[in-house]
Amino acid sequence: MKIGIDARLYGLKNRGLGRYVKNLIDRLPEDNNEYVVFLLPENFNEFASKTKNIKKVLLPARWYGLKEQWLVNKMAKKEKIDLMHFTHLNVPYFYSGKFIVTIHDLTINRFPDSRATTLPYPLYLIKLWAYKKIIKHALDKAEKIICPSNFVKQDLINFYHTRENKINVLYEGVDFKQLEKANQKIPDKIIKPYILYVGAAYPHKNLEFLIKSFTLFNKGNIYELVLVGRTDFFYERLIKDSANQKNIVFWGEASDGDLINLYQNCLFFIFPSLNEGFGLPPLEAQNCEAAVLSSNSSCLPEILGKSALYFNPIKVDDLIEKMKELAESKDKREALIGLGNENYKRFSWDKMAKETFKLYQN
Repeated sequence: MKIGIDARLYGLKNRGLGRYVKNLIDRLPEDNNEYVVFLLPENFNEFASKTKNIKKVLLPARWYGLKEQWLVNKMAKKEKIDLMHFTHLNVPYFYSGKFIVTIHDLTINRFPDSRATTLPYPLYLIKLWAYKKIIKHALDKAEKIICPSNFVKQDLINFYHTRENKINVLYEGVDFKQLEKANQKIPDKIIKPYILYVGAAYPHKNLEFLIKSFTLFNKGNIYELVLVGRTDFFYERLIKDSANQKNIVFWGEASDGDLINLYQNCLFFIFPSLNEGFGLPPLEAQNCEAAVLSSNSSCLPEILGKSALYFNPIKVDDLIEKMKELAESKDKREALIGLGNENYKRFSWDKMAKETFKLYQN
């Protein structure tokens, strides 16, 4: 069987989606199948494999564009693909072959917020309409659907009435464990004990709420809040809006080595998100022996279980109370670190990849 995989999001620069695609593609097996990996010009050379049954093909059409609507289908036919795996929701509307699709979350259904786009409002409404139409079509036509949590599975059923027997929950993993322990020295940019956040600054990530809560909590100027993430439009807007706030460090993008160092040295890690499909950063934090303070929303209690301290992500007083509890209790932090060490081991990229390959066969 010849299996095509849409790997245009391959690479760590594409955040959680990029990690997912990278960890899937990097684990392609040498078996009886043939694999065709479709990549963009900017990540074509990033993926390399010596396995004989893997071929990489240039597909010069970015996701969400009009060009992909016809070129993906044309390239799949040219390569004689039997089964295509779209690793994100953007399945071309007129794709005519058999396919599997991975749906990472339905954030745009839960939070249709015009602040989450750089488009003018009328164009955003058109985009929102097109998104819902394309995802509904993809869910209806897919042979099977992969999602990273039972929370997303239930969203698919609730929002799109997707048949339950089409949905396969395949948990993602953590990929820091193979890296060397970082230098234990606190990075030079940081001068006080710090609380760490890692991730994007989209509105549903709830960072305005976090900064407001932290400022009220930190009236004694004892701590710093360090926000790590690529500086895009959303971070630039947050930086501008927070210009008068003290003790906020906008780190920008971090290498894996720097990220491990930041996780290992933080007072604790905080994740205030209103909606996640899986939530990789809290697991990365646990993998690096950091205590986790998490929102109690969406999939996070499913993924973190009893290994995190939770707060209500719309109640400032609750978050302040929980930050105070963790900041002042070393015993509480160490207890959470111990629970986190056991929790993250439940999740494996190798297991996710093997279950995906099994799904191709079936």
